[in-house]
Amino acid sequence: MGNDSASETWTQVGLMMSEVGKAKEKLELPADCQVHSCYEAGRDGFWLHRELVKRGVDNLVVDPSAIEMNRRMRQVKTDRVDGRARGAAGTLPAR
Repeated sequence: MGNDSASETWTQVGLMMSEVGKAKEKLELPADCQVHSCYEAGRDGFWLHRELVKRGVDNLVVDPSAIEMNRRMRQVKTDRVDGRARGAAGTLPAR
């Protein structure tokens, strides 16, 4: 990864955290309230986990193959389907 690419990546992480701050304001949450995050990642996705934790996010990384799926549902692999599966498995906090 070149310098420009690395700089762009950190800029994107900063923008994402800025959006989290805006969401807290919109939802009238305290600025210091805990943020929970969950995403699936392969072997290259842990840099983001470390960066989120460093910024105070309670983050969980899930191996895509560890998400139990119904064979029929597997044909429709979307973020919504994965999110429901993670929630049912108890890997996402209740809302």
